[in-house]
Amino acid sequence: MAEISLSISEENLPTNPDGEDPTPELLNQKTTTVQLSSINSHLSNLPDLPKSHPDLYADLLLDGEITDSPLLPRTFLITPSALSPSSRLTYFEYLSLQILHHHTSSLPPSTPLSAEYWFQIRPSSPSTSRQPQTPTKLSKNGITFHYDKDESLHNSTGVHIFPHISTVTYLTGQGGPTMVVGNVLKGLGGLGGEGGGGGGKDLEVIFPETFKHMSFDGRKLHGGDPRLGTWNVSDDEIERGYGLRGKERFKDWFKNNVRVTFLVNVWVYHRPNEVERMDEFYRGKMTPVEKVLGGELGDFRWEDHFPSFFGKERKEEKEEGIENGVIAETVVKEDEADLITFEYELGKTGGMDERYEGAFPIGRIRENAKEGKDSKVVWEDGDMSKIVVEKSAKRRKTEEEK
Repeated sequence: MAEISLSISEENLPTNPDGEDPTPELLNQKTTTVQLSSINSHLSNLPDLPKSHPDLYADLLLDGEITDSPLLPRTFLITPSALSPSSRLTYFEYLSLQILHHHTSSLPPSTPLSAEYWFQIRPSSPSTSRQPQTPTKLSKNGITFHYDKDESLHNSTGVHIFPHISTVTYLTGQGGPTMVVGNVLKGLGGLGGEGGGGGGKDLEVIFPETFKHMSFDGRKLHGGDPRLGTWNVSDDEIERGYGLRGKERFKDWFKNNVRVTFLVNVWVYHRPNEVERMDEFYRGKMTPVEKVLGGELGDFRWEDHFPSFFGKERKEEKEEGIENGVIAETVVKEDEADLITFEYELGKTGGMDERYEGAFPIGRIRENAKEGKDSKVVWEDGDMSKIVVEKSAKRRKTEEEK
């Protein structure tokens, strides 16, 4: 068994074990490395796909469907070392590296970096996509609330090691939004004692839009609820906007509000355990980067495409309560009429059941979505957004029998 060497900060983020380079201090706005102040509500867009390949968008959706297959590993890893003239890249490996570069370009070139990527397709298909061992309605149709972490390390030790940055890139413009709770998990082994703690005084609700990219602090609780989702697009919009003429199966995805996302976790000074690059055989089945960027197969010159190809970021401007021009901020008071309390199970830790409870102004969130705006909910009362920790039924029964 290989020895695992870890060096982590008080915030449970990986640090440089040699102490030679400065640790990316996410909470310090004065640093010139990875700044949380520039990550929160970080929204940008990928460039449009070239018009020269009318089937390209359907090919990319197929790549996502294959990658999400239960026959393959859950996640894959790519590092900057893959950028060599002899290394053939898939488009989504290239996109992972672009996302990695986009969020770490201020770090020294020698900093160890890696990008962990995977796909999520919701509603999920029992026959073709990954299913949880104990599926729930939310896990089938949305994304259960969770913390991103080194899953293998957590399963074997109970320790939470978080990515520095979590990212979501929407490949379809429909389905439930990504919801990010404004607190971070700091404990090594979960939330701990009965009662729980604050769930954060704000919540960002970021709705799908094709090729929209968002990022946030990798320690934050997040999920996706289809009940807050967007609506079907028309057949005409599918034909014109997505190049899916004749692609009936993928057209049905749009008719049924299928949500497809490409997820990338940015790791600094740490490589998640037991996560490897996609096998060469399967990489050969995926869309090569040359098909998207142009050129003959094998002629891709990575140095021609870095630095980042991302579109302009949405500038931070505040005007009449609107941030970034697309995020509508809503301050919520306890006695407001349109609040609906939602509960989300977080699982079990040490014989304790954990769940997140939040009072959401559903009407205003949906109105913002209809106007093309995302929402930031700010609660005046911290008790309106909380994490509840209770003894599990099994533990209570065991204690009663003693």
